[in-house]
Amino acid sequence: MNGDVGDLPAGDGELEEVPQPLDYEQFIRQRRSELLRYVRRVADSPEEGEDALQDALVDAYREWQAVSVMERPLGWVLRVTSHKLYLLRRGRRRPLHTSPASVRETVADPSEALVKSSELWDAVRQLSPRLRQVVTIRHTFDLSVGEIAVCLDLKESAVRGHLARAYAQLRDLLPPVQQDDVP
Repeated sequence: MNGDVGDLPAGDGELEEVPQPLDYEQFIRQRRSELLRYVRRVADSPEEGEDALQDALVDAYREWQAVSVMERPLGWVLRVTSHKLYLLRRGRRRPLHTSPASVRETVADPSEALVKSSELWDAVRQLSPRLRQVVTIRHTFDLSVGEIAVCLDLKESAVRGHLARAYAQLRDLLPPVQQDDVP
């Protein structure tokens, strides 16, 4: 028997792998920096993103027995975090606007500050919440269209459409790349 996977006999005599529950603390250690990067990018303010993530992680802790055996616990946390952000936005009359400087001030990791200060992420913050969410999940977690669809409970065609619209808007928002800029 493997320490990570339980082996149970299947109906045809072969062993069927049954995933063991993921430890909550282990999940947080593995995903914390990615989750923080994600919420700081998709929320209307970094503080709002951190609040939504904290609420989602409290929910995850309460439901961890069920969440830990899911095929994609990260997807569950992303979906709950997205819902928490939606509720925060709905509770406000106007969206918050933050300057790129205020975003940089909340970033502890210098390499992340470099990413945060880039023109690309400044442009991504100008997208609608859904487009910003899809682009950020795609590039923060390096998920496929199918995986994003599962995380957000959308059809793959909807995710592809969101990505296409987001990339088109980003092309309009960002200055064209000069041939001299390409290595």
